[in-house]
Amino acid sequence: MTKVLYWFRNDLRIFDNPALSAAVEAASAISFIYVHDPRLLKNTCAGIPRLGRHRRRFLTQTLSDLRHSLKENGYDLLEVYGHPEKILPEIAEKNSVGLLSFSRETAPEECSVENELLLECQKIGVRINSDWTQFLVSPADLPFPAGSLPQTFTDFRNTLEKKEFEKFIPAEPSSFIAENPPLHFKLNGIAGLKLDDLGLIFKNSGFEADTRFSNPTEAESRLLSAVYKADAPADKARILTGGESQAAARRYDYIFGQKNIRSYFETRNGLLNSSDSTLFSAWLANGSLSVRDVFRNVKKYEAVHGSGKNSYWVIFELLWREFFKHHLVRSGVRFFAPEGLYRRSSDADNQLSAPALMMRIEDVLACRTSESFVNANMRELIQTGFMSNRGRQNVASFMIYDLQIPWTLGAQIFESLLIDYDAASNWGNWAYIAGVSFDPRGGRKFNTVKQRQDYDPSGSYVAAWSV
Repeated sequence: MTKVLYWFRNDLRIFDNPALSAAVEAASAISFIYVHDPRLLKNTCAGIPRLGRHRRRFLTQTLSDLRHSLKENGYDLLEVYGHPEKILPEIAEKNSVGLLSFSRETAPEECSVENELLLECQKIGVRINSDWTQFLVSPADLPFPAGSLPQTFTDFRNTLEKKEFEKFIPAEPSSFIAENPPLHFKLNGIAGLKLDDLGLIFKNSGFEADTRFSNPTEAESRLLSAVYKADAPADKARILTGGESQAAARRYDYIFGQKNIRSYFETRNGLLNSSDSTLFSAWLANGSLSVRDVFRNVKKYEAVHGSGKNSYWVIFELLWREFFKHHLVRSGVRFFAPEGLYRRSSDADNQLSAPALMMRIEDVLACRTSESFVNANMRELIQTGFMSNRGRQNVASFMIYDLQIPWTLGAQIFESLLIDYDAASNWGNWAYIAGVSFDPRGGRKFNTVKQRQDYDPSGSYVAAWSV
C-alpha cells in the first residue's frame, strides 16, 4: 500500500500523461501538487521576470482547468510557492508519502532540481518515480547511438522517417480514471513553505492563486503602456486561453472543425490570421496538450481525408520541436553556451559597449528600430505574448546581425515575453539563426525589407501592429 504524491510540472494534463498514469497505478492513496518556483520570477536582461505576464496568465488558467478536472475525479490540486527540492521532501515526510512521482524535464536547471530532490528523498526513505511526457519518441527509443545525434534537422528527420518512428508512439490511452482515495496534507511547520510571498497567495483545497500573480509587474506595465495599440487584432489572444480543455478544443477545431489543417502548408508563414498557425505551441509548452495526441489526431485526419503536404507539415513542425528537445537532453548546459554546440563564435559577435547594447535592447522593446516589420512583430509579442514563426526568425536575425545584440540576450528577452516559451525550441532556434548550433552554413541572416515585401506585400500586418 503506497501513498503517492504527484508533482505536476510542465505536464499540466490528465489525459495521455504517462508519468501520471504510472503514479495512479502505483498508489493506494494519491494527491497532487504544483510548486511555483521563485527562480522563475527573477528578471532577465529585459528587466522583467523570466516567467512573463502572458505565461503567468496562461499558467493560472491552466492550473484552474487542471484543478477542475481533478475535482471531477474526486481530487484537489495543492499550489505552494518555494523551491521544489526543499518543499516536496518535507511535505512527503510529514505525510508519510512512500512515492513521489513526476514528469522528467529536459533542461539542465530542472534536471538539477530533480537530482537534488532525489538526494533529499533518499535521506528520508521516499522513493522517486519519473517518466518522459514531452516527446513523440522517447529518448530510449531514438534510432541513434549515444553521442551521435544528428547535428542537422534534415538528417534527424530523414533517419526517423526511414526508421518508421510511428511504431515507437504508443496507442491512444484510455481516459484518466483514478479510484484511489486522496491524501489530505498536513502543512504546518514545514520550513521554507511560503503560502503568502511576492504577491502570491496559495491555499489548501479549492482556492485559486491570487489574481495578482498574473497581473503585470510595474516594469511589465511600463513596457506594455509604451507600445500598446488599442485597436490591434485580438483573435489570437482570445484563442490562447490556458487549460487542457481549451487545448483539446483548439486541436479539434483546427484539425476537424474548421479543417484549417488542409491549408497549413500555404498559411504557415502567415502573420495576421489566427488560422494561419495551429497555435498549439503554448499548450504544448506547459504540457496541457500532448504532442502524441496532436500526432495521432493528424493521422486520424489523414485516414479520412488522405495525407498530403499540408498535414505532413504539421508533423514536420512537431519533428523540429522533437529535434531541439532531444539535443537539449543530450547536450545539457552546452545548449545555452554563447559559442553553441559548434563551439564557435557567432558571425555577429558583439562589439558594443554596455550602454550602447542596452540602448539597442531598449529600442527593440520600445518598438522603435529602423525596421517597421521588426517593430510590428515586437509590438504583437509584447501585447499578446505571441509572434509568428516567420516573425521570430526575422526579429532574431535583425537583433543579431543588424543590431549586434548577442543571441543569448535575444533568447532571454523572448523567454520573458513568449506565451509559448519552451527552453529547447526557443534557445535552439536562436542558436540556429546565430549559426552556433544546428546550421553548418553559419547562421541565417534575413533581409527584413525583402521578407516584409514577400510575406506582408499589402502591408496589412505592419499596419495592424503599428501606431
